[in-house]
Amino acid sequence: SAYAHQRLLAPLGIQRFAWRQGALGRELGALGLSLTTRGMARIGELVLNEGQWAGRALLPAAFVRDATRRQSAGGYPVGQPYGYLWWVVDGGRGRQGARPAVMASGYGGQWIFVEPALQAVVAVTSRRTPESAARGQGLTLIRRDILPALQRLLQAPKNNARGPRLLVLTPTRELAEQVAKVATEFCRRIPKCKVASFVGGVPYPVQNKLLSQ
Repeated sequence: SAYAHQRLLAPLGIQRFAWRQGALGRELGALGLSLTTRGMARIGELVLNEGQWAGRALLPAAFVRDATRRQSAGGYPVGQPYGYLWWVVDGGRGRQGARPAVMASGYGGQWIFVEPALQAVVAVTSRRTPESAARGQGLTLIRRDILPALQRLLQAPKNNARGPRLLVLTPTRELAEQVAKVATEFCRRIPKCKVASFVGGVPYPVQNKLLSQ
């Protein structure tokens, strides 16, 4: 875990993690790593950016490409083709040279889903129950609800309709500016998208007026 923290987790800003140990008191390595949802999302972003993080190559791009394309037929428990520790969801969906969507599946319903076509990463964590251990709940949420919603956002508005509005409502101005910056960057890929940022306590009529512009 010390090596992984030095070479991978720390550069990604991941400080909170736990690694299950075996009988000899050593981390198991191949399994038993616990991360926060945000930490999982950062792993997904690293894969989405082919090993690059903040202008630094943490992983070789060639390795990431190999890890996220079909290397075997896969099998249990996800039933999808398998790369190197990543399940390959599609083959590019018919797009010449397109990168496939991939996902990492952890015990008890933990998921990292990377969709290059949408430049999106979705991380889902679950409390371990018999239902979540079947691993279907989080994946259903991602594929049935979250990804289609992102696809709709990226579609051009019909006729002269307005595009989507992202509302950022936070308790402090500093946090509002930070979140709005990220939301604005996201909005650049969405036709006619606009970000409206408010600090808590702003009257609803003011919010509605800014959102309607």
